[in-house]
Amino acid sequence: MGLNITKLFAVDVTKENEGVWLDIGEGIQVKVAAEGNQNYQKFFEDAVTPIRTSAAKMPQSFWDDLTAKARANTILLDWKGVTDDSGAEVAYTADQGIPLFAERANHVIAELIISKARDQSSYKAEEVAAKN
Repeated sequence: MGLNITKLFAVDVTKENEGVWLDIGEGIQVKVAAEGNQNYQKFFEDAVTPIRTSAAKMPQSFWDDLTAKARANTILLDWKGVTDDSGAEVAYTADQGIPLFAERANHVIAELIISKARDQSSYKAEEVAAKN
């Protein structure tokens, strides 16, 4: 008996766009939307449209900065359990997220978040998830 491949791999587009809460250890949870979600695509489109004719001439640093901003605004959406040096909980803002994706010293957490965003099992449609 065959499987319906579209049902087997179906994702919940709302989850992909609005994110899901995931544990990343040490009591920290992150709300992560799927990489390439609709908001991510729109962020890039809005940023590139005004410079479309010169986009190919932009330096790599421009694209790196734009990618960090896009990820901080549209992939990492929130967090819980993150504290400052005094132990006070810190609310998530995209401005705090940008350095996580932009600075080399933070590449481990950035790669962890992006790997979560790429893991389609986090965004499975309810019917599919219930069967697994």
